[in-house]
Amino acid sequence: MKPTIIAIDPGASGGFAVSENGQVKLFGMPATRGDIKSALANIRCRAQRENVECICVLEDIVKFIGGKKTSTAGDPIGMPESSAIVYGQNHGYIEGVLAGLEIRTDTVYSKRWQKEVGLGTKPKEMKKGEWKNKAKAMAQRLYPALNGEITLKTADALLILEW
Repeated sequence: MKPTIIAIDPGASGGFAVSENGQVKLFGMPATRGDIKSALANIRCRAQRENVECICVLEDIVKFIGGKKTSTAGDPIGMPESSAIVYGQNHGYIEGVLAGLEIRTDTVYSKRWQKEVGLGTKPKEMKKGEWKNKAKAMAQRLYPALNGEITLKTADALLILEW
């Protein structure tokens, strides 16, 4: 049997994509740490019941996050510090929960999975919303059966799953 695979975009506006028994399910990032832990524990329990391995691919922490620099159009480049804190906290918390649940975890940098699935590299002048919409459109093309379920929160996770 195929393993259960969890792909996670750990940002506050991120989400999970889970491949179980040949079906893909999408979830926006749970609202609380308890909800994150419960969601991962439930996925792990289902994999154990099916006697299949549970593997997670977690988007790795970006080493530079900054909102001080601006593009030629005057828009901020990078991630605002407040978002960076949530991103880092979510990432660390999720890593800890995955370790506690003994779920094998691999990490991948966003630029790597984006390039390797064919999304490319975000142009510096492109606004975050435009980039997220591009990712969502690509996810919808790759997974037309999930078209109505794919959101801006789950598109990156689904593309990480594709990677």
